[in-house]
Amino acid sequence: MKLFLHIVVVLFFASDDFYSHAAEAGPAAPTAREWNTRGIELSRKGEAQSAVDAFSQAIQMAPKLADAYVNRAIVYIGLKNWKKAEADCTMAIKLDADNTRSYHQRAIIRSQMGLHEAAFADASRAARMDPTNPSVIFTRYLTCSRSGRHELAHFAGETYIGLQSWSDIWSPYMAFLNNISLRRAGYEEESRAILNEAVKWLDAVKWPMPILIYLQGGLDAEQLLALAIDKDRQTLAHYYIGANEWLNGNAAAARIHFEWVSNNGNKDFLQHMLVEDHLKELDSAGADNQ
Repeated sequence: MKLFLHIVVVLFFASDDFYSHAAEAGPAAPTAREWNTRGIELSRKGEAQSAVDAFSQAIQMAPKLADAYVNRAIVYIGLKNWKKAEADCTMAIKLDADNTRSYHQRAIIRSQMGLHEAAFADASRAARMDPTNPSVIFTRYLTCSRSGRHELAHFAGETYIGLQSWSDIWSPYMAFLNNISLRRAGYEEESRAILNEAVKWLDAVKWPMPILIYLQGGLDAEQLLALAIDKDRQTLAHYYIGANEWLNGNAAAARIHFEWVSNNGNKDFLQHMLVEDHLKELDSAGADNQ
């Protein structure tokens, strides 16, 4: 009995000593995965630099964690730090060549950097890997358009509408962009058909129906601009008026509207990005005609 009691006492004190040391040590340090999750949460809160630091900590602890590189790249995109964002996506691809997000985000980054052929290649790869992802298809449209592949851009636009349906907020604008792409590719009949299809689905009294009516010839430029009651709508109205004038051979009128978008438009809009390309094309055409 004494021996038994001695063993119990020894075990009791050993256990007490163990728990006292555990309490002194505090909670376990976050793992790489937990740092990655923390970075995502900070990013969603808009705490960009703290998110970068969290993802960097995850990468330091687990240098082969591809997701952490992609997540940090997305934060860098928000900060417009294109070179760091591209480097992170490239590293993620080296670590995991099957990571669709890496190609998709790098396509966005390279498009912003003006690397249109490389962006097109990345977007095409992402679309092959994830052909039903509307965000990927939207980016493929962008890269097709910016690389001058208008005959492919409209296929991406049609795919997007097919995936999202006409109830999606962006589908009408994709139809308008498709109209422009089809006209640029020389498919006049098809360009009218996409607008005729859109008419069936859009609310007749709500924006963006006035853009559609303008593109079909039912409103003139002044009437469309009068209906554009805020900066966002003005950005879109000026863009589509400029594109329409350009395709009708009125380069000088097109330039006025494109420059308005460039100087005054919403810089977060895809149309703002595209208008910079159009102005370069107009400049190039003007130089060729001199």
